[in-house]
Amino acid sequence: MSDLLDVLKRHPFTNQYSGEEVKELSQVCSSVPFEAGEYLLKENEVCDRFYLLTTGLVSIELRMQGGEMLRLQTECAGATVGWSWLFPPYRCQFDVRALESSKTIAVDAPEMRRLMAQDPLFAYRTTFEVLQTVVERLSQSRLQLLDIYSTTESRS
Repeated sequence: MSDLLDVLKRHPFTNQYSGEEVKELSQVCSSVPFEAGEYLLKENEVCDRFYLLTTGLVSIELRMQGGEMLRLQTECAGATVGWSWLFPPYRCQFDVRALESSKTIAVDAPEMRRLMAQDPLFAYRTTFEVLQTVVERLSQSRLQLLDIYSTTESRS
């Protein structure tokens, strides 16, 4: 547990937490490795955990009509993946797949929501971190769409 706590303290997700809050958070976390090709999260499944990526590389993907997978973003160590745990109906919006051997800290979402209900300051800090991730992803998606459409227009 001491190793997990040390890794958790160094992850950007916990930058705003006090030492005591990080210790409390560690009680609802576990180390989970993923091999290349394994899914951390699957679209439309219940999102009962989220992940703090500590090593490796993951792809955030969306299944298109016809079954083709579209890679929206690639995330590396220091990223937080899976924000749907915080918002009902708690269903994953995207697939998240390891592109290479990766290590994560899995956070138990129902327990995290329980901790947040008990401590408004902890809830604020957590919500701020999650929303910061959402804003970053939206910004990355916007740039990707601009790139896709500028390429499409130049071919016309």
